[in-house]
Amino acid sequence: PVNYGTSGAPVGGVDIQVSVSSHGLFEKTTKVCTMTVKGDGTSELGTCEHSESDDTAVASELPAIDPSTVVQIGKEIYEAIEDNQPTLNTTIDWAGAVPKGVTEWTQLENWQGPAQSDTYYVEFKNGLGTKLTKFAWRFVWKYGGDMNGVGKYVTQAGIDIDTAYAYLSEHLDVEVKSLKPVNYGTSAAPIGGVDVQVSVSSHGLFEKTTKVCTMTVKGDGTSALGTCEHGTFELSRRSNDPPTIDPADIAEIGKLIYDAVEDTQAVIDTSVDWAGAVPHGITDWTQLENWKGPVQSDSYYIEFKN
Repeated sequence: PVNYGTSGAPVGGVDIQVSVSSHGLFEKTTKVCTMTVKGDGTSELGTCEHSESDDTAVASELPAIDPSTVVQIGKEIYEAIEDNQPTLNTTIDWAGAVPKGVTEWTQLENWQGPAQSDTYYVEFKNGLGTKLTKFAWRFVWKYGGDMNGVGKYVTQAGIDIDTAYAYLSEHLDVEVKSLKPVNYGTSAAPIGGVDVQVSVSSHGLFEKTTKVCTMTVKGDGTSALGTCEHGTFELSRRSNDPPTIDPADIAEIGKLIYDAVEDTQAVIDTSVDWAGAVPHGITDWTQLENWKGPVQSDSYYIEFKN
C-alpha cells in the first residue's frame, strides 16, 4: 500500500498480483501479472506475463525426477480456523516433500502412517483467569513413500484439530504454512522433510495477539519441534480510545493472499476476497464515504498450449 499523492491530498494505492499456474502431464509453469490500482480511479499495469496469442509450449516429455532434490507439493498456506469457524479441508489442505520432478504424491509407493505428534495448545485468558480462546492440535503426516525403492518422503503433512473455542466477544483465527522442503538424508538415501507452521491469533475486546509453533516432519516418520509458543497466555484489554487516523499514511486492509481458482474449480468469494488501501487507523472501508465505481481494467488472459 502506497500514498501516490501528497500529505495534503493523499491518493491510496495497492498492487494486485495474479499468479496463473498450469500443470499435469507437463511441467508446472506459472505466469504473473501485476496491476497497481489507485484511489483516484486510475491504474498502472506493472510486470505482466500475458499474451493475446500465447503459444507458449511446455516440455512435451515428462520432467526428469531427481530423488536427491526435495521440493514441496500441496498448499503453502491455508486457514484452519477463520473468525471462529473451522475452514480446514484435509483433502486439499496439506503439504508434501517429494523428489524434484514429482507433481503428485501418488507417483510414489509404500506410504505409511499417518504419524502424529503430541497435542499442542494455545490458550488465551484475561487478567481474571477467564478463558477467552483456545486452540489445540496435533501435527500429522504420511511418510516413507519412495521412488522405485529410493528415498523416504512426506505427504499430507498438516494438522488435526483437537479443540477450537472462542468466548462470545472474541475472534479466533488459525493459519497454517508449509515451508523449507529439505533433504535430511544423503544423495543416495534421501529423506524428505518439510516445516509445518501454525499461527494462532486471538482478538476482540482484547489486543490482537498471535502465537506461532513450528514442527519439522520427515519421511522416516520422525519429527523435530522448532520454535513453539504453546501453553496459556494472558491478553491485555484493548484501549477504548479509537486509533489515530492518519490520511497521509496508507495501510492495507482486506486479504493479503487468496485463491481464485483451485485445481480447476473457481473458489473466489468477492465478498471477502479483496484488498484496499486506506488511511492508517481505518479498519473497515465503510468508515470512509463517497465511494465510486467499481472501476475495471481491460481483460487479460494466460493460456497454456502443448
